[in-house]
Amino acid sequence: MSFKRLFFLYLLLFSATLTLYSQTRQEEELIGLPEFSFIGIASPMADRVKIQLDIQVSVPYNQIQFIRHEGQYHGKYEVGITFTTADEIKIAGRIVKRNLYSDTYDDTRDEHRLDIITEPFILPAKDVKVTIRVTDLDTRKTRFLDDSRDYSDFYQSALVLGDVGIIRSHYEEKGTRHTVFWGHQLPEPLDTINFQARLIGDSGPYDIQYRLLKEETPVYYLSSKINTLTAVDTLLNLTMPTKKMSFGQYSLELSVRKGEGTTVASRAQFRVHWRGVSGSIQNLPLAIQQLRYIASEKQVKKMLKADDEEKRQLFLQFWHEKDPTPNTVENELMDEYYRRVNYANEHFSSIREGWLTDMGAIYILFGPPNEIERRPFEMDMKPYEIWYYFDIDQQFIFVDMTGFGEYRLSQPYRFLRDWEYHP
Repeated sequence: MSFKRLFFLYLLLFSATLTLYSQTRQEEELIGLPEFSFIGIASPMADRVKIQLDIQVSVPYNQIQFIRHEGQYHGKYEVGITFTTADEIKIAGRIVKRNLYSDTYDDTRDEHRLDIITEPFILPAKDVKVTIRVTDLDTRKTRFLDDSRDYSDFYQSALVLGDVGIIRSHYEEKGTRHTVFWGHQLPEPLDTINFQARLIGDSGPYDIQYRLLKEETPVYYLSSKINTLTAVDTLLNLTMPTKKMSFGQYSLELSVRKGEGTTVASRAQFRVHWRGVSGSIQNLPLAIQQLRYIASEKQVKKMLKADDEEKRQLFLQFWHEKDPTPNTVENELMDEYYRRVNYANEHFSSIREGWLTDMGAIYILFGPPNEIERRPFEMDMKPYEIWYYFDIDQQFIFVDMTGFGEYRLSQPYRFLRDWEYHP
């Protein structure tokens, strides 16, 4: 490895540490922690008046404060779930307390390790609003999320199909079997994925079709049939192997048709994510191209030409060799690099994506400048900015050459040119 590249990697890690420290201090002051996500899975009921709505809340371990006690780490939080009508009248609610335990500190900081709860509710089929509250019981910090859904037309057809859920597990409580669902992001490894949706209707027969899409491109089809002369009330189940599922966004579309008549459909979206890969990455081939500033052209081309499994291994190997803490779950250098890529896309995109611009490249390489001098209006001069990096005794001048807001370096940066990637 050349001295310049080694220097850059250490500089990136050093500035990442300062940036993450600053971000942590700012985040600690926010009321909106801990972060979490939730989904709702609606299913029809035989009375056609009410629905069952399973609320699934996912809380990453790294959003909860853990305290070490007698050789073990302990975290605790509380979830409040409240349903109200359009008139803001409360119709249901529940509070759930959770205790988390871990033997290692690394697990407590793992953003991909989730504590998942699923709470079933029986609700009227009408316009409802759900509000979810998560409170860390040690820090007392709280975050609220809410969503509104109108189920008034849920039973307008004789044939009713509920939401498709991705089954995580089942459990028994007071003689009733409950289902725990995954959210939109699946961890690794999962050998199979199990989908479920409830169907009710009058006499058949029914044609059922499953279609799996990766980023809107169909990759799998399956058809089946229900032959019945009586009313149907059943759970449709599909088990699908994941060995050939590569990293990326997927959708499962389920449609049910009665003869040549009514068709109902439901769709589940999910993302297959690999452990050890930054949560900021949504598209692996694109993430590989975005290595252009720290990887050689030869390395990038080799990764892009590889098949899915080899591509994955080469990518992970590339970052493993640069991991400052290889014995931990997180790769701080990777996380910081792609955090900067996302920041560049959000703040410097114009004609091109932000990570491809000169400002984006410098930001990705060196992080936020210590000082920015902006000169948008100068007599007989084009708008320009100067970024100062006092720690490394560098400054970069960007000029808006076209007047359309894409600032270019006034002088080519040699190190940047050395790592230019040409597809």
